[in-house]
Formats: sequence, C-alpha cells, structure tokens
Amino acid sequence: MASACGKKESASAAKSYFKMAFAELSQDGHDRNTQQRALSYVNQALALNPRPEYHAFKGTVLFKLGDLVHGKESFQAALHQNPAEQLRGEIMNNYACLLAQEGEGKRAIAIWQSLLHDTAYQTPEVALVNLGKLHMQQGDALQAQAVFQQAVHCAPSYVDAHFYLAMAAQRCKEYALARHELTTVLYLEPMHLDAQAMMRTLSIDL
Repeated sequence: MASACGKKESASAAKSYFKMAFAELSQDGHDRNTQQRALSYVNQALALNPRPEYHAFKGTVLFKLGDLVHGKESFQAALHQNPAEQLRGEIMNNYACLLAQEGEGKRAIAIWQSLLHDTAYQTPEVALVNLGKLHMQQGDALQAQAVFQQAVHCAPSYVDAHFYLAMAAQRCKEYALARHELTTVLYLEPMHLDAQAMMRTLSIDL
C-alpha cells in the first residue's frame, strides 16, 4: 500500500512540475532563460514519472533551444512508449518539424503526408502549414501555395494558413490573392503586425 501511495505522490509531483514547465514556455516561448527553466522543470517531471507527453515536451523545448540531437532523442523516447493515437500525431508533427530543421526534408514530408491520412490526428491544417513552409524554404512557392490553400480549406479560421498563403501568393506574383488573404488575416487578428507590414509592401508593389 505504501508503494502505491508513493507512486501516486510521485505522479502528482511530476504533473505539477510539468504544469510549471508548460507555464514557463507559455509566458515567452522565445526567451532562452524561460526555455531553460521549462527544461529544468520538465526534467524533474521525467525523473518522477517518464510519461510520453513529458518526453515530447522536452523535445519541443530542446528544439527551441537549438539542441536538435537531444531533442530528436526525446521525441523518439516519447514515440517508443506508444502514446495514445491523438498524442502520437501531435508528437509526430513536432518531430517532423525538427527533422526538417535538421535537413531531413524527405522524412519530414513523409510524416506530414501520413498525418493527413490519420483519422486520429485532429489538426491536419497544422501539418499542412508546416509542409507548405518547408516547400517555401525549398524555393517551391507554387507547391507551397497549393498546400496552404488546402490548410485554409481544412480550417477557414486558422490565421497562420491565411498568412502563409498570402506569402506564397506574393512570391508567385498573385497579388490579388495575397491581398485577399491578408485582409482575412487582419479580420481574424487585427493586430497581426507581419500581415500589416506585408499589406503595406503589397500596396507599394501595386
């Protein structure tokens, strides 16, 4: 009985550390000191209860810190634990982002394309936007535009999908489409500074 109680207490303490890590990253996910504190908290959570979502979160933090090697190991550890299908999809999406950053674009594309056929994965628009961004980085704005249009179709209120579609359209010199998408972005999020700046640029181009 004491052992069972001890495990319950450890799991509870781990959950608290994980919440602290999540709260840190939610405050300012781009600040390195905040990222380091989040990493410290999630490491404490993992020491008490090595759950897949904790490993995955650590992978995300390490990715943000630029530690791709250990981030990759954390995502692999999370996937090795056979997480629930929905969580697995989210982990795979983040893992694909890391692979793309690492230069393994083909593997990343394969993962995102598989997620689009995974009925347990509930945010295909996120995978589509990440896929489109990779096409943009590879210099294929036309293919990126087609993918972003799919994302907009999947989730009409997803701001990132409209914004990146505007970027791709601008690169393809389809300025009317770009302006239309930026107008949508600013309707959904009036203080979107990047969209405001791009709209001003488009006005000059026209």
